[in-house]
Amino acid sequence: MKVDALLKELEGNLPIAALNEFNTAVEESSEPQGIIHGLLLASRRCNEILDLLLAEKRTHAELATIFTTLGHIVLNIAGELTEYSHVGLHITQQLLHNHETSIYKLTTSTSTNRALKSVLRCLTGMVMIGGEAANEVLSTLDWEKINIGVIAHRQSLKDVFDVRSWCIYLILAFLNSSEEPNLIKQFLHKKDLLPAIFPGLVWDPCERVINVLKIMHESVLLNRSVTKTMKIDIFTPATTKYLLELYKWMGPVGKLAKGGNLEDLESDLAKEILKDRAQIKEVLHKFLLTLCTSTSHGIIFKEKVQGGSIKSNNWCVYKILSNLKTPWESPEESELMSSFLGKCPDLLKTYLPTLKSSLKPRPTRAFVSLMDMVTHIIDNQTPWLKLETHGLEGTVGCIIPQPLIHPYIKSLLESYHSLVRFSGIMLVLTMLSKTKETIENIKNSKELSQEVKHHTREKVMKMVFKVLKPDPIIGCWEIATHQETTKISKEELSSVENLEQPHKISELLNIAKVLSLYNELQPKEALHEVVDPLKMLGIIQMLPTSDDDSSERTKEKLELQVLCLELIAHSKQSLEIVVDTSATVDEYNEKIKENILYKLISTYAQSRKATVTNKDEDLKVLLTEKCFRILSNALAKVGLPAHYDGSVKFWLRHITIEREAKLTSFLTRVIQKTVQSLHHYTDVIIKITSQLKENTSEEMESSFMDSFEIMEVADNQEVSSISVSLPFSRLVLGAVDLLEEESDPDYIDYFSKVITDYQYSVNDPELLTAFLLHNDKIMTPTLADYLRAWCRESTGESQNINVLGENPSLSEILKYLFMTNDVLSVEKSLDFETLTEMISASDLDLIISQLLLYIHLKSDIKKNKKKVQKIYVDLLRQIYSLLEGNSPNKAKYVLQTVLEHPRILKAFKPFSTKSSPVTEMTRDFIATILEKHPELVSKTVPYFHNIMKALEVHLSKNDIVNYWDPLSPFIMSIHTVVSYEAAEQMLTTCLKTPCSTSDTLESLLIEVLKLILRTTSAKRKLKEESVELLFRKFFEWGRVKEVSASQEVLSQHAEALLIQVLSPAAIEQLTTGEFPGTF
Repeated sequence: MKVDALLKELEGNLPIAALNEFNTAVEESSEPQGIIHGLLLASRRCNEILDLLLAEKRTHAELATIFTTLGHIVLNIAGELTEYSHVGLHITQQLLHNHETSIYKLTTSTSTNRALKSVLRCLTGMVMIGGEAANEVLSTLDWEKINIGVIAHRQSLKDVFDVRSWCIYLILAFLNSSEEPNLIKQFLHKKDLLPAIFPGLVWDPCERVINVLKIMHESVLLNRSVTKTMKIDIFTPATTKYLLELYKWMGPVGKLAKGGNLEDLESDLAKEILKDRAQIKEVLHKFLLTLCTSTSHGIIFKEKVQGGSIKSNNWCVYKILSNLKTPWESPEESELMSSFLGKCPDLLKTYLPTLKSSLKPRPTRAFVSLMDMVTHIIDNQTPWLKLETHGLEGTVGCIIPQPLIHPYIKSLLESYHSLVRFSGIMLVLTMLSKTKETIENIKNSKELSQEVKHHTREKVMKMVFKVLKPDPIIGCWEIATHQETTKISKEELSSVENLEQPHKISELLNIAKVLSLYNELQPKEALHEVVDPLKMLGIIQMLPTSDDDSSERTKEKLELQVLCLELIAHSKQSLEIVVDTSATVDEYNEKIKENILYKLISTYAQSRKATVTNKDEDLKVLLTEKCFRILSNALAKVGLPAHYDGSVKFWLRHITIEREAKLTSFLTRVIQKTVQSLHHYTDVIIKITSQLKENTSEEMESSFMDSFEIMEVADNQEVSSISVSLPFSRLVLGAVDLLEEESDPDYIDYFSKVITDYQYSVNDPELLTAFLLHNDKIMTPTLADYLRAWCRESTGESQNINVLGENPSLSEILKYLFMTNDVLSVEKSLDFETLTEMISASDLDLIISQLLLYIHLKSDIKKNKKKVQKIYVDLLRQIYSLLEGNSPNKAKYVLQTVLEHPRILKAFKPFSTKSSPVTEMTRDFIATILEKHPELVSKTVPYFHNIMKALEVHLSKNDIVNYWDPLSPFIMSIHTVVSYEAAEQMLTTCLKTPCSTSDTLESLLIEVLKLILRTTSAKRKLKEESVELLFRKFFEWGRVKEVSASQEVLSQHAEALLIQVLSPAAIEQLTTGEFPGTF
């Protein structure tokens, strides 16, 4: 119907029929706002429609038609036609002030659904217009006459926009008035309006429920203008119970299920309800957590202390949550209850006793869920915050609340059923963790004195461990590992459900966590002496594995092994029996797999090859490092310390998973044999050294030879107790003896790989090479050829050209280049992209050691060897550059390793006029450290001392060299290692030189003078002899008739320094040009 026709009809005899036709047109139109816009253009204030309400004795149906039309108008004004808000306000005021009785007439309990919807829709539109219109609706209507609580129950499965939906839209329209905070407050003061829509939400559509919850969360709970009192008035135990029902939301379709049982519905319908319920629970849970656990946005208070007693002021919330009859059966309900009791520990002693009948141990799903909730309740406690208000008993009561007493915990830990034991061990683990947190917080308290802290910690520990005794924990481990058996109780026997049992690795892991934590808190109990961690490790290794085991199981097994290793590390007895020094070789070999050393090596090998996710890689590294550290400490205790016999890691890293048992057995035998023949092998090394000394070139001189010649060793004294490093490990001798007895190809291959890597870190690799070549049957032909190449390096013999294999590793390429000097063949293999890939797949430590050794061995003056050395040096530079962007820590490791290497320091010639790749690289690395890595500055100190010695030598010889460049990084860096004394020494050394001042020496002097000027103070000045020397030099410079610009600058800085350090009398002589006799 056209607008002009409508207005004309409104003046005729059938205005209601015309409005019905108009309403139908609007409701069926795809662009209803266009129709309404046309009406507003034609009828400026819509008085023609409002006047229809003036007629006497309008029927409910006629009134419903009029309100439907007005509803269409105000809803469109609130939506797309906001420029007509003044019209909406006019309609609102007319209806409220002149036709209020019509509103009440249509909202009685006997009104039809059509009549109710028409007026509710109209009221919703009026509120949505906002501003004055919304305020008019709220303040003018008598809401008791409308009775929202009654009409909100009008719900229809057939009509999406039923009466209830418009009741909810009207309420939400008030809460959505974010621009009118006072309106929301005034609305909430009418405390019966919002809760009126809570009953029945469990049957409302999913989208509508989510909308209600989100708006209440934002506009009520998080609204700072809404007081806690107002929230408490709205969210009472009576009203909020309907919100708790939403955890089991059913929706409109759920009404078809008898008794709320989804099994009565078709599977597709049931799945749809569960899917929508999950969405609702997510929003609901967030809302209820804020409501029941937030002191700033919710309705709970901080605990109130009155007259020394605790009186809970959170009974209201407690009563609300008491509506959750079995909260442990729902993860969300369980978390809600746990979080609430975490904020209100004073209610723990009220709530937990109500669970007493349910706490009886039984292997059922309900019991396990209940214990999970109790564990989470304790985990949410902050006992240390309760110390002042609750005292020691209240504090410990948060950790071990009643009725969780010792007999109860014992019954859990010693249960026949693994599910019950697992629940008990998780409970105890949480209690111990909370005890540790409490102790640490007391220790870090700033309010308590040290004496009070100590006393309080001791009291808390005593009270906790009065309940948490060690025997049940030990018993739990023994039952879990089948070392002990336990009887099943009648209650457990009658309550068995077919439930999935905890994985054995998970069970043992958490028991080990408890043992480790107990040992940390109560070291005097020495649990590691009762539960042998070495046996624990053996049990773990015997656990069956399958291809179906997930990465989570692998992670748990790694973590379990870490805990066992930590217990071993705390056990002096365990470390001492890792290597059995009493057993004979035959006894040892017969039961080698039962040996502790074997188990530790096996643990290292297995964990190193374990497949884990990226996020668990750190755990894998932690396990291998702990295992390595324990092995190293154990070897050191039996006379094989790493600083004398090298790191055992070289021997561990080549144990492959395919031959893990065989190679682990071999290495175990090597260590055992070496330990049993330790003094003998020491004598052998000394004898080898003496025999080889005469045939060794000067370049291959051994530090061990030099030290051994001058040291005095008493008879039967072990060399490892003297401050001298062996040229190579005695483990090599043990391995050689075993290989001569049993030349197994797998052993030979393994030994050869170990030696290939090990030689890069050896103190005297040339001696090791010469020794091994006396018996080439104990190594692979490849290793023999490689070691012979070392000898040819010193003798200058020609070498056979080997062929580089397909897809070689970086280590293989470096080795090939070393053996052949074939630069052309490897250049393509060392381009930027290929090098990047190879570095990521290489052992960085090994590669750096390999390069440093090759740089040393290729230091011959021959042109081709120098070219090869430069390639190795350039590779070190490239590796650093590649790592600097991607792995800064690894890049720093490269800098540190290179500068710490003694051969690099020895090869560093700072003032050499000849080009040296090693010196240039070293200088650049020093500059990088001084500029970017202050934590590594100490690594540059030996080089600075080297430079200072060389500076004095070159100046005394009047050498023409570049004096500035080697020292510039040290002097110019803000992280300089140049002390005031060193700068003064540098200055006097330069001033004493008899040579004529060169440009580089002038630059050095200028910057040294600047450095001293910056750091000179009243407490720190030059020595008198230094001042006198500078004064004399200054006058010498002044006598020169023609000076360069740099010499002028030099004189200016010298004068400035002299003025700063001289006495007033001396300064006066200086300015008059007179030379003083004394200072």
